[in-house]
Amino acid sequence: MEHGILLATRLVLILSSILLAGCGSPRNSGPGASFGATCVASTDCESGLCVTAGASRFCSKRCNSDCDCSGSFVCVSAGADRVCGPGTNTCGAPPPDAGTAPDAGPPDTGVEAPPSLGFDPSNLNGWIHGQSLGTDQDVLIGCPSCRCRSAYFNTDTGEAMCLNRRSEETILDVPFHVVMQPGAPVPADSLGVFLVNSLTIQDGGTIAFNGDRPGVLVAMEHITVTDGKIVANAGGWVFPDLASGAQRGFGPGGGGFSTAVRPSGGAGGGAGGSFCSGGGLGASMTVGAGATYGSVSCSPLLGGSTGATPGGIGSGDGGDGGGALQLVAGTKIEIGSAGVVVANGHNGGGSSVGSGGGSGGALLLEAPTVVIGGQLSANGDRGGTRLGGAGAYDEFQAGNGTEDSSAYGGGGGGIGRIRINTDPSGYMAAIDSLISPFLATGCTTLGRLQPRSSPPPTATCSGVTLASDSCGACLGEQCCARLQACEGSALCQTCRTSATPGPACGTDALVLAVQTCQDDRCPGACR
Repeated sequence: MEHGILLATRLVLILSSILLAGCGSPRNSGPGASFGATCVASTDCESGLCVTAGASRFCSKRCNSDCDCSGSFVCVSAGADRVCGPGTNTCGAPPPDAGTAPDAGPPDTGVEAPPSLGFDPSNLNGWIHGQSLGTDQDVLIGCPSCRCRSAYFNTDTGEAMCLNRRSEETILDVPFHVVMQPGAPVPADSLGVFLVNSLTIQDGGTIAFNGDRPGVLVAMEHITVTDGKIVANAGGWVFPDLASGAQRGFGPGGGGFSTAVRPSGGAGGGAGGSFCSGGGLGASMTVGAGATYGSVSCSPLLGGSTGATPGGIGSGDGGDGGGALQLVAGTKIEIGSAGVVVANGHNGGGSSVGSGGGSGGALLLEAPTVVIGGQLSANGDRGGTRLGGAGAYDEFQAGNGTEDSSAYGGGGGGIGRIRINTDPSGYMAAIDSLISPFLATGCTTLGRLQPRSSPPPTATCSGVTLASDSCGACLGEQCCARLQACEGSALCQTCRTSATPGPACGTDALVLAVQTCQDDRCPGACR
């Protein structure tokens, strides 16, 4: 559920390099403050636009061209608007002297250099360099008459499926790789990575990422969501269907349930899942919220956790956690004013005894320029029953479930994480709409792209690529044959990817062979 998305629009301009320079001494803020004055909120400004640049906030104004902005300000796009932001204003300046012709550079050899990114995306450990980035695949989603009105990318199988307006399926030939992510719990210890040249979503098109692994989409050029939606379900912890019985939530921040018995019998509602912020408590509970987790950098890339189910008659499954998605573009990521990217949790179930809501997931955006004119959200969802607590969103914490004579509400899910990394030499253009969670919560943060480094050695076994000497030696020389055999067994695959392996996993020969090999030969980071 996209809590807070329809709240009053804010306009925030974020500088991804240094604080404002050349703006003169700050003037006092207050109601009706003029252009360039410091401010705290939009109501302080005569223009009604208070924007953020690094750690500073100042009054901006709308514009049509650079000539409408003075001093060290230029006119930049902000969704459907244009506003004055930091930059080099050349309005009225004479054209530069043409001078002498530039050096033609080295002669053309006729051999085109392989395309590559100019930075190291997070979590991929340099693996991306030297890969074929699918430069012949420009993915367009959302044109009414084309083959791809909506799309589904599966991070477990690598399948990329399109549906046209008649719901007829076609397969997109998108390169897919599995890349290990050391330090993350199974199944988030590997990433499902899709490679394209560009991605454009328009005319209300949608793309959903599904699967157990967190998803990564790398575009050599741009990712543009003009009018449409990207939904991150992949990598979020999922609550399995249970016949009966109380069950703690799944994932690092899974919600808990009270062992206390109500006078009418049974326990209270289940607690919501936690992530960047804690989940709410279920009705009649004093304990049970899961621990918060994850890093501000979204490295490793982790999804949200599920709420708990208190079990018994009238109970339902805990809400699933929001997914984890990393979007990487070589030039620009732009979310238009009608664009939406979400990694929200899901609501808890239950008719009279509510389960906890799932926490929001994680969104990581990386490109030299990132323009947000639409909506980003990683919100928690509400707890089960009509008395369930609200999921966390914006700057608000998850709500606790309440109770009456006929229902016990589950706790709401905690808020997730958003990270935006941009070029150190440039700025992140305007954010012209709500990002939830707010920057002030610390659950949405800004950072710098990592400079490109030399790619480490890699090894591949049964479709799994490892950017590490030790992991490569383990899988490539010792365990590869056993892993390949495991790939052919549905039970073995289920046992290796499940957060709660069943009893059969403890006796399955293939599972034991893989586990024994990894225990004997591989360092902990490779398992």
